[in-house]
This record gives sequence, C-alpha cells and structure tokens, in this order.
Amino acid sequence: MSTPTHLLIGAVIAKTAMLYGFSDTPQQTYLVSLFSSVLPDIDVVTYGYGPQHHKSLFHKPFFWGCIIVFLFIFQALFGLIPLNDIYLISLALFSHFILDTGNYTEGVQWFWPLSKKTIHFFKLVQRPDTRKERKQLFMHHATFFAETLIVLGSLFYLFAF
Repeated sequence: MSTPTHLLIGAVIAKTAMLYGFSDTPQQTYLVSLFSSVLPDIDVVTYGYGPQHHKSLFHKPFFWGCIIVFLFIFQALFGLIPLNDIYLISLALFSHFILDTGNYTEGVQWFWPLSKKTIHFFKLVQRPDTRKERKQLFMHHATFFAETLIVLGSLFYLFAF
C-alpha cells in the first residue's frame, strides 16, 4: 500500500486511542502512531521503492516483533517508555504489515525466518518497469479498489466524528 494510506491508518489508530481515553496527549499520540505506521518503510532510503523494498529486514514482522518485545522489557526494567506508546507502536506496525499484505506486486513474509514464503491477499503481478505501467496496472488491480475503500473509510472516520 502507499505511504499516504499507511499514514491515514496511523491517524485512525491515534484518533481511536484518543477517543477511548488511551492517551491524554494528542500530539504525542499522533506523532508516535503516524511515525510507527511508516517505520518499516525506512528501507526506502537504501532500496528505494524497487523490487527489493519488501525483502529487507525492515519488512519482516519478526524483526519488529523482537523490537516490541525489547521495548516491553526495557519499559519493565526502567519505565522510561510509556506503556501506551508501546501499544501504539505495536498497533501501527501491525497495521503496516496488514496493509502491505494487500500489495499487488509483493506480499509480506509473515513467517520469516521459518519460511521465505510471502503472504498476500490478492494475486501478485510482476512489477512493471516504468511508472506509467505501474500506475496503469495498479488502477486495474483489486488492490486499487481495496486501497480506495480504506482511504475513503479512513477519511470519513477522521473527519465525520
């Protein structure tokens, strides 16, 4: 899925956390949630948005699961990281991988390091070389319709309530 979609879901998570009294500091809640929702895409710095983008360590749920466990242990020992922030980070990271499982050219290796098999919601297609071809293919793929519904639903939720 696209970066704007990841950010919108991060905003939905933050707003939901605020509505249910999960946090009383909106700025921190939104910052943590938005940042965490795109954190796995930090590999773009190294790989760009090319075919290796989802194959890096940063796009492995196992890697981020280890980081989350470390954060919980660190919080239990030292108490420096608010527990609610760790929950937000966990939800936002998980949402990133759920959305990327709906990608049209690559899935997510949910069971790495046990398996290198990618899991995906829709039939995968070979990534076209040009931006124009990618746009054309995306517009006619089920992922486009799913992402459109996610974006519209997120915008409705964020602005209607």
